[in-house]
Amino acid sequence: MVDERESCEIPVIGIVLEQIAEAAGYMWMQHWAEANAGNITLNVTSILDSAKLPLAARKVELPRAYPSLAGQLILATVTGSRMRDVSLDPAAGCMLLRIEDGGKAFSVLAAFNASGRPTSELASHLLIHEMLLETGSKLRTVVHTHPPELVALTHAAETQPEGWLNDALWAAHAEVKIFFPGGVGHVPYIMPGSEALAEATVEALRSHPVVVWARHGALALGENALDAFDALDTLNKAADIWLTCRAAGVEPTHLSAPELAELGSYLKKLTGE
Repeated sequence: MVDERESCEIPVIGIVLEQIAEAAGYMWMQHWAEANAGNITLNVTSILDSAKLPLAARKVELPRAYPSLAGQLILATVTGSRMRDVSLDPAAGCMLLRIEDGGKAFSVLAAFNASGRPTSELASHLLIHEMLLETGSKLRTVVHTHPPELVALTHAAETQPEGWLNDALWAAHAEVKIFFPGGVGHVPYIMPGSEALAEATVEALRSHPVVVWARHGALALGENALDAFDALDTLNKAADIWLTCRAAGVEPTHLSAPELAELGSYLKKLTGE
């Protein structure tokens, strides 16, 4: 019997699976992925030849249409998959979807884990991938996980003025101001997996590469899974520093106007602007 995973273009997509495995391992080791927490999706349309893909194993109707995703290929972690297991066998923890019927359904292709179900946060992921296509973004990866220090900081943010979360992250660690000069998006608690959460997340991602979900987790965009992990790792480090300072009775101090100007100049040199 032929392994169904061998029917897909493993050499072409192998590097993508390796990056997913590496990022999943880091999330598990960082204690960001308790039980089956976290999910990853990638738009792999540009790296797979649709004509060479296996036939659909089954088709699933979507609760809403995503017309801009029609014909697109989405690699998604399977609902219930554990990041510690994905790190060891990413093909078993992922499934390949093709968006069908003008964006009203998806086919599960007979490759990778064809018997599973895609992540429970599929609504958010698909809406995000649709927004990325519509805006011409080169980013194709969405990573959601539960960085504990960042989640802890959202509890404090709920009692503070709007913008407090970014002020706290910038104050804690200069790297945040360098890599996230416009800050991160902050979405108040909304039922996980819901259309409401998806819509609020997409709105926040239009101006931020990372969105923090209050009392839940965080979601980052990247060219690949490792880029998205790096973004979350930087932000969670800042949250950890902030919480450590407060636990020690020290109030984190903000960068001064001259320090901010200096960082701005440094950032322009890095980006060549």
